Amino acid sequence: EDIARRDFVLRVARGEGHGHIHRRFRRFPVQAPAAWRTKNALVPSPGTLADIGPGGAFIVGSSAVPERGSDVVLTITPPGALAPIDVEGRVVWVSEQPSSPAFGVQFKVRDVGGLRRIKEVVRRLELSPS
Repeated sequence: EDIARRDFVLRVARGEGHGHIHRRFRRFPVQAPAAWRTKNALVPSPGTLADIGPGGAFIVGSSAVPERGSDVVLTITPPGALAPIDVEGRVVWVSEQPSSPAFGVQFKVRDVGGLRRIKEVVRRLELSPS
């Protein structure tokens, strides 16, 4: 049952199979290390980047999740990247399943440097063979 819930959460986050989920940007599935922290926190919480697009990301596997509406800083190391990327965002979705902690982040437009690097990562994902 937990596997089915996790798979459902992942499908919803990717916008697959649900007509009520509309995204401005395509998301690309990845498995990469990630960490997040609220803007005032000193210690990051671990997680895994499950998908990413120019507008946001989906993080799973964290022992705790931020509250919906929280401003966070994500530190992600996308496949092929030499250095981690820090990007600011707002939590727009949080899993309601305590056994499957996960959350969705919408990147903040004003974080120009982080967004430029994210767009480059997404461009490489688009061009890479599946």
